[in-house]
Amino acid sequence: MAADESPSLPYDKNIADQRRKYGDNMMKKAEEHLQTQRQYDGEKADKMAYAKKLRQEEKEKQDAIEVCIPPLYSVDR
Repeated sequence: MAADESPSLPYDKNIADQRRKYGDNMMKKAEEHLQTQRQYDGEKADKMAYAKKLRQEEKEKQDAIEVCIPPLYSVDR
């Protein structure tokens, strides 16, 4: 539309050019936003993996304690 050289157009040629510039600008910003999102997702995944590791270690500690200490009473009656 911006390249159309017809003398009489049903739209303003500047509008088409502005839309093209806006689209180009959005494409540039999109990559920046995607990079930011990827970084956030990576950090979140690292935090989740670390928390999972800590929970697993705590569970293993608890299991080791339970094996070492016999129960005071039996649930089976």
